[in-house]
Amino acid sequence: MITALFLWIIKRGYLFWHKVKRNKKSPWNVFKNSFCPKPCFLNKPIVAFLFFGSISTAVNSGGDFLLGGFLTKTCEWFIIFWLFLEVFTEKKHVFIALKIFTFTAFLTSIDSLVQFYWLGYDIVFHHPLDDKGFSTAAFDYANSLGGYLTIAVPLFFSFCFYFRKDKLKLFFAVGLFFATIFSIFVTFSRSSWLALLVGFSLFFIFAGNRKVLGVYLLVVVLISGLFFSVFSKNISSSSKLNIDKIQSMAQWRIGIWEDSFKMIKEKPFLGHGPNTYMEKFQKYRRKKEGIHPYSPAYAHNGYIQLGAELGVFALVSFLWITFSLFNRGASIIKNAIDYRDKDTIILAGLLSGCGAFLVHAFFDNNFYSLQLSAHIWISVGLAVAFMNLIKKHTEKTYTC
Repeated sequence: MITALFLWIIKRGYLFWHKVKRNKKSPWNVFKNSFCPKPCFLNKPIVAFLFFGSISTAVNSGGDFLLGGFLTKTCEWFIIFWLFLEVFTEKKHVFIALKIFTFTAFLTSIDSLVQFYWLGYDIVFHHPLDDKGFSTAAFDYANSLGGYLTIAVPLFFSFCFYFRKDKLKLFFAVGLFFATIFSIFVTFSRSSWLALLVGFSLFFIFAGNRKVLGVYLLVVVLISGLFFSVFSKNISSSSKLNIDKIQSMAQWRIGIWEDSFKMIKEKPFLGHGPNTYMEKFQKYRRKKEGIHPYSPAYAHNGYIQLGAELGVFALVSFLWITFSLFNRGASIIKNAIDYRDKDTIILAGLLSGCGAFLVHAFFDNNFYSLQLSAHIWISVGLAVAFMNLIKKHTEKTYTC
């Protein structure tokens, strides 16, 4: 990421130098045109979020620690997004990125299945199953793998429609879809399953097609069969769902959220500063014993932690980003009627996957995982890139 940003600065600096030599405009205007991110409908809410995040960093004590956390964790989200838009502008480039995304997700799914059913560890980093016997693949936690796959499953589902007229590609698309479905089941991540259901529902809303509904119902039946298969084979007793454990875990999370709201209540507008939750929360946490030791380092809810660290203004700005993404995507799909069976179906899959990921973030630390935060903003970049492709094809006047 640092290398990519450095090369981008060199590229833009070179262009700035040449424009200053050739143009009679003020250097400031040339500088602004050279170094501003590529125009995009998400820029305004992103700038609002960064503004309030910067204010939160400035007003809270902590100096270099807060600034470092804001630059290396929070700002990195949008650097990834803007760099993606900078590079992937042509259709062939966008589809190359999509192929890499697909290949990586497929290998991760296979890795998790090999880990769960055969080796007991993943084939990349030799990570073992977690202490409950759940699959993690190359991630540290099963929930992280589940969060990663929530984007891939709806996207691969959209491939089944995109390639429906090519039997060979359709066969591979169906294989991709069921490999990731199987993989997400063996994480035993209930939040991932819930997010996946939301993702399928969003896909149906975005796609808006009776054929989609029929296939959707068929897939639900098939998934139910796979679900039963997964739960009936090669599962240790410690991996089986237990109602008492589920209730205990739910109470544990609710307790963390309640204590986190105390942080928000004390500093509602600008929060306690970026990257401070782990330290500041100890002042507000309750002392509790039980099945799950109460010593959380994260809020296990990305939105609550975001509000606690950067404040309500930044949280509202972040929600503005997500609303703008889905609103613009839905509008483009709706207006591209003659293009519905082409790139719009992949756009529907990407938007549904992003929506599922954002639902999963309500129960976990997705925004604060380096792997997952990069993953979601690459996915958002892909979605906006497809919006640009559809815009070019339909000659609509959307500003992306």
